Amino acid sequence: MELKAFQVENFRSIDQSEWINIDDVTALIGTNESGKTNLLCALWKLNPVSDDGKINLLSDAPRKLYSQLRASDKSTIFIRCKFELNENEAHHISKLRKTPNEGLKFTTVCRKYNGGYTVDFPYEQASNLSSSIFQNLITSKIKIINNLQLLKSENEEKRDKYLTTFEAIDSEFQSPIVDKARLEKCISLLEDLFDEKAPKTSELTKVYNDTYEFISSHLSNVEKPTSEELQKSRDYIIEQLPNFVYYSNYGNLDSEIYLPHVIENLERTDLGAKESAKVKTLKVLFDYVKLEPKDILDLGRTESEADT
Repeated sequence: MELKAFQVENFRSIDQSEWINIDDVTALIGTNESGKTNLLCALWKLNPVSDDGKINLLSDAPRKLYSQLRASDKSTIFIRCKFELNENEAHHISKLRKTPNEGLKFTTVCRKYNGGYTVDFPYEQASNLSSSIFQNLITSKIKIINNLQLLKSENEEKRDKYLTTFEAIDSEFQSPIVDKARLEKCISLLEDLFDEKAPKTSELTKVYNDTYEFISSHLSNVEKPTSEELQKSRDYIIEQLPNFVYYSNYGNLDSEIYLPHVIENLERTDLGAKESAKVKTLKVLFDYVKLEPKDILDLGRTESEADT
């Protein structure tokens, strides 16, 4: 999933920003103290890569709302983000929510001060089936049944049985509402016609197969997702959220990084302010790429030994 836009509200000095569109490279331009840093911090706290980005009500809540938020359940939203899903993600959500892929290409994710998330699919399309598509199919099949040439092994009684069944199915689709129960009843009527010994070359067999496949293929379109499936779809989006990294002092690293010192400093608790800032930045970097300094050091030693 890819971030496309975000909006910040009720966060530090920001009451409510406009929607900010995101591209491969996006620059925020403004005067000092205009709120650029606060916009980025809010975005960072949607899903920070490290614990440094945890929500802190004391520093993140607007002063005028602090007392109110502290006394409440902290369900106030401070960041809204629009994401575009890739094809696989949209397909997975479509199966869970039982709605067409086309309306699931975008999702909106919000985060609250209590750490909770809300997930919405603003363009989701309800699965509505028109009875007319079934009426047209059944009408055409009744016409075919009346006019088809029977095989020598078939008789008019079989034709009449098909006509009776298809007329019963046609009556089911006189209502404009097509629901799961109606489709299942039509499938049941068709199954009463099934004959495993029926010739594959029979035109009646072809009519049966075409109709059965058509109705069955639309059955999933009228199924409603369970509350568990809806929750799974929201949980899936949260699991796929990208992690955000924010640097407030990205120029504090040395031009060269000596790994033995890095490993030692990561374990120390008595560093000064300057060295602590370096360690903090390095820790975020290593966490982000999911690597440990010791692993890189050991890898370098192994390669050196192999060369000798």
